[in-house]
Amino acid sequence: MEHDSSQDFPPREGSSLPGEWPSALGQAFTQILHRLTGQESRRGKARDVALQDLGALIEATECDKLFEGSGTSLHGMPEMMGQVAKALEKYAAPPKEQEGRSDGHSSVPEKAAAAGLLFLKLLRKVEAAKCSLVCPAWKTGLPRLAGPIYIFAVTHSLKQPWTSPRSQDVAGEVLTLLLQVTECGSVAGFLHGENEDEKGRFTLIMGLLKPDLNKESWKNNPATKHVFSWTLQQVTRPWLTQHLERILPPSLLISDDYQSENKILGVDCLHHIVLNVVSSLHSGICIDQTD
Repeated sequence: MEHDSSQDFPPREGSSLPGEWPSALGQAFTQILHRLTGQESRRGKARDVALQDLGALIEATECDKLFEGSGTSLHGMPEMMGQVAKALEKYAAPPKEQEGRSDGHSSVPEKAAAAGLLFLKLLRKVEAAKCSLVCPAWKTGLPRLAGPIYIFAVTHSLKQPWTSPRSQDVAGEVLTLLLQVTECGSVAGFLHGENEDEKGRFTLIMGLLKPDLNKESWKNNPATKHVFSWTLQQVTRPWLTQHLERILPPSLLISDDYQSENKILGVDCLHHIVLNVVSSLHSGICIDQTD
């Protein structure tokens, strides 16, 4: 999917606009990401060099520097790491499918494996930061990483036309480490929270998927519908009820498509909603009537 990097990255050093990255480290990440997402990234060699430089920079940066804020702001490097995660997720995403062509995904597994290894580096930095008394900023950085990394992991860990055994293995490792770092025992716990006091990340994930789940955009990335469906079916009642307005429109959209594969996928989503939202609401009404 084509991506306009000019809208994603902050101004360069010397600008007084909000959102600037004044540190030398921030500028280094910004320059690499421009190389990774700009026009020159279409050249394989330039792309590979940008990925290598990004990996080296992550590896060489101490965890307290990687997640530190900018002055009194909560932005700074945590927000930059969020931009890194989003850029890598978009970089590895499968392109829009062209009818009658089956070769459009040939380069995706290699990209996904490379992006996955960088995600593993980032998550290991978070893990190291959690064990360090001098690096509490990981708590600010992790929420910005978790959403894009989850979408990447689900996109590439399931068997799909754009995956290979290698890319599936790497993505599976990423998902496992993400759950470990977030201290979640399952994907369901990651999404709805491990206990009643924890908010969970379902709303975050749906928010990240939303721009690619409207009538005009939902076929631009062939993975989005599968990430949505798989994520939806990890969450059951009573947690799903509060998200009805987020999950019903995409499910109806997918089920209304002319392609049988999409109709079936959409109907599966609707069936899950009926079982876990409508049934939950009905149970609540019955309880109210007996009180």
